[in-house]
Amino acid sequence: MSKLLFSCTTCDTEVRNQNSLVLEPSLFVCCVYRLSTCSLTEGDLQDLLSSQSVWIRSAAYVLTRIGINHERHWDLLSEALLDDEEFVPFPLKDNKGETVGQFVEHLLAKDKYCNIALPRIPIATRKDINRRLALYRQFRLRYAANLEVIHNYRKPKVEVEVCDEDGEWSKGRTVGSTSQGERCVTTLVRFQDGSQHSVSLGMVIQRRDKGDKQAWEHEDLTCERGRSTHELMDQVLQEQRNAAVATGKDYFRGGGQVTVNPLGGVPIIAGVKRKAEETKEETDSEEEADILERRNEKQELLERQAKMASITSRYCVAAPDQKDKNPDLLNEPERMRLG
Repeated sequence: MSKLLFSCTTCDTEVRNQNSLVLEPSLFVCCVYRLSTCSLTEGDLQDLLSSQSVWIRSAAYVLTRIGINHERHWDLLSEALLDDEEFVPFPLKDNKGETVGQFVEHLLAKDKYCNIALPRIPIATRKDINRRLALYRQFRLRYAANLEVIHNYRKPKVEVEVCDEDGEWSKGRTVGSTSQGERCVTTLVRFQDGSQHSVSLGMVIQRRDKGDKQAWEHEDLTCERGRSTHELMDQVLQEQRNAAVATGKDYFRGGGQVTVNPLGGVPIIAGVKRKAEETKEETDSEEEADILERRNEKQELLERQAKMASITSRYCVAAPDQKDKNPDLLNEPERMRLG
């Protein structure tokens, strides 16, 4: 399975056949499906999540979002949110590169992956995830800034402040070591209670003396806390409102004209506003067509009823009632003959 994922070039669910225009399942989604049918252990999943191949890790992220209970999504995927390795997950659609962290953020924030509906996340869990994702946008910026001064975190006893995933800050000191590798770099911090934890560079800042005026002249995310959780959440909500598809009477907020090219069909142009006269003419013609159709249906129904009446009168002549021939029988009781 790993060899197949190594040869992947897209995270899309469908690709076009080289010999035709027919869409078929991609190798990537086939591998994800195959992994979902295997009885993977916790160790197997962790090996996939920590693989050196971006395609294997991406398959593990999608597998976690689809096949693992929502209560474990954050524990398994939060570390990858600060993965700054860049790749192009959907080259056939937009050919735009993004980081692995952004790819994982989309998995956690959205309800669909390409054309696949993802399992629903409960509202309470969704609120917690959205609040934390707002913080991770700032963590990514701080991570990139701290990489440039990573030598400061390799020194022991440097006073730092650490922000957790919920926006709470704690004081500590560096032990003097950072993790190996180029992805998701962490530094070892000893907190005031004596405990030691590896902390991502995106969640740690260096503490500065308030009297050091020269240092405070160049404030950045390596030494300041940045925006609060409430400010970041307000920004996210404002972006969601601005990206809303329908606002008032503006039902289409896109670029206006959109060309849809169906497979093997004629291109269709949608999203172009038409003149009021053309719209009115089409509406009138549609109403006339509906009236004519109902009139034809009514005429056909009357013709069928007349035809059935003609057949009934010819072949189904009812026998005369004996009571009509002899009126005296009207006063006699009705009798039923058995046997």
